[in-house]
Amino acid sequence: MVGGDEDVVITMKGAPGVAYTVFAHSATFPDGSKVGRMTLSQVHGDKVPMAPPNGTSPALVGTLQPARVKFNPPVRIQVPNSSALPAGQVVEVYSFDHDLEQFVSGGTARVSDDGSVIVSDPGFGLRVSGWHAAPPPPPPPTCADGCNTNDPCRSGTCGSDGQCHFTNQPDGTACTDDGDACTFDQCKSGSCTHPRGTLTLTVKAQNGFNISTAPAMPDSIVGQAKITGVDPDPTPNTTVRWENKIHFNAGGVRNIDDTLAPVDQPGSQDYKPNFPHIRGGQMTITATIIRNGQKCDSKQDQQQIKGLNPGAGTIQGALPSQFEIQIACQESHFRQFSSSPGNPLMRCEPDGRIGVGVLQQTTPTASDDAFWNWQQAIAEGLGTLASKRAAAAGYPGRVRRSTRGCPNNTLCNAGATDFTADQLLRESLQRYNGGAYWHWDHVNNVWVAQPPNNYVALVLACH
Repeated sequence: MVGGDEDVVITMKGAPGVAYTVFAHSATFPDGSKVGRMTLSQVHGDKVPMAPPNGTSPALVGTLQPARVKFNPPVRIQVPNSSALPAGQVVEVYSFDHDLEQFVSGGTARVSDDGSVIVSDPGFGLRVSGWHAAPPPPPPPTCADGCNTNDPCRSGTCGSDGQCHFTNQPDGTACTDDGDACTFDQCKSGSCTHPRGTLTLTVKAQNGFNISTAPAMPDSIVGQAKITGVDPDPTPNTTVRWENKIHFNAGGVRNIDDTLAPVDQPGSQDYKPNFPHIRGGQMTITATIIRNGQKCDSKQDQQQIKGLNPGAGTIQGALPSQFEIQIACQESHFRQFSSSPGNPLMRCEPDGRIGVGVLQQTTPTASDDAFWNWQQAIAEGLGTLASKRAAAAGYPGRVRRSTRGCPNNTLCNAGATDFTADQLLRESLQRYNGGAYWHWDHVNNVWVAQPPNNYVALVLACH
């Protein structure tokens, strides 16, 4: 059954290599129906009831029945190359028009690259069912017509012997466009061929795919593309589009991605990505052949970008005082990454917040840069510490103005003293982790330590 939702290939009994492709929704039967049954049969040349086209002797005659079924797009015809025509040779496909009662051209077909079959060109083939034929090409030109081959891949000259002598054009000479934007239309051994070409892709990094301790993105990533299956090599004169995306999922709750702008350049030119940010995770590099504005063959390469931890001394040198150094000791043991090389050191809170890097800041939320850039992680953590220290320093004043816990809504806390240096240190540390360390006892006029956990003790003990 033809005309349905799928393409249908019809073969001819006793004729290996014959295959007619009826495309989905392409058939219209004489009664207007769109789906029906069809048969394909071979007809011996001496049984053809009408004169062959242009006085030729067809190599193969067939009949597709019932007659007068119209096809749009035309049926793609494939027949064996029984005449041993050269690869790329163009011939015409003919079908018998029952209304005109003569053979009419259905367009061109050409010999496949391997020379085994003849296949109708895109948009050509059998437009109406019935009798049809694929004749051989006309006789070769003679000196009388100037030895004109009308063939972009072969030229002819009349020799002193009065005979035509033919010369193949150099391999790679441009020839007739087959209508496919992705094929390379070029001469090969005197025939017009249309190979598509296959892209190969390699991505290397001499110094590894790791964010350095500087920190900086890997500086030695090189992508190389090459087109195979076409001779001569078209790579230098073919545009290759390079695309690059880095993806990292943080704790299953946050995606940190970076997409580089596409780069179009000659295929022979190495691709060296220019990263706008410091990012790690899965890097996907895609190379695509661009021909006549169309995307053709494409390949991908994936690599994991990880980070290298700077030494503990480098981390300590970037922190302003012992106060911050001891926090970094407790929070990360002076690490930005869980291993070296590795992914960011993270702590996921039940509410979805993520502590990341050297100081494991959770509030406010760390920026995307802080996950892979240890300097940015420290800068954001120091900003949070400064705000917590300021809040801690202002805490006694807020207590003095508070009536919380006072009888009859009086200012019973008015005697709360400012923090000593040690008290301020402990309050600041606790606030960085969460909660308050000190509670004012207005009865005894003294600050009482009531930490919600042992975080301050752990920090002060870490070395």
